Amino acid sequence: NNLINIYDLNDYFSCDGHPSRTVLTIKSYKFLKSALHIKTFIQQELLKNNILWTGYHCITYTFNKKDIQLALIAYKKTFIKIRFILNNRKDIEKYIIGKLLKPVFTRVSDFQAASLKAMTK
Repeated sequence: NNLINIYDLNDYFSCDGHPSRTVLTIKSYKFLKSALHIKTFIQQELLKNNILWTGYHCITYTFNKKDIQLALIAYKKTFIKIRFILNNRKDIEKYIIGKLLKPVFTRVSDFQAASLKAMTK
């Protein structure tokens, strides 16, 4: 959250959860097309900096100060780019290399009812 504050991105992101498993919450995507565009861009930029990210981090006892510093530097570089895109009203899609991420998990409405119907047949 400190980096989010430094780059004045509080309206867009928050880092939530237990310190050992933090989730980067996308609170708003105003001026950034969609949440999927933001997630794609962040994942792309973190991967460029050797950080594997899927929306959260799991910190373990094997992490050392160097690992944490590497992640913080990668986030700093990414947040600087997002701040640039916002300040200059740029289209984030032009900064995405490749295809957008696709949602893997979707909400299933009326899941319980569908399960019950299958059981009664």
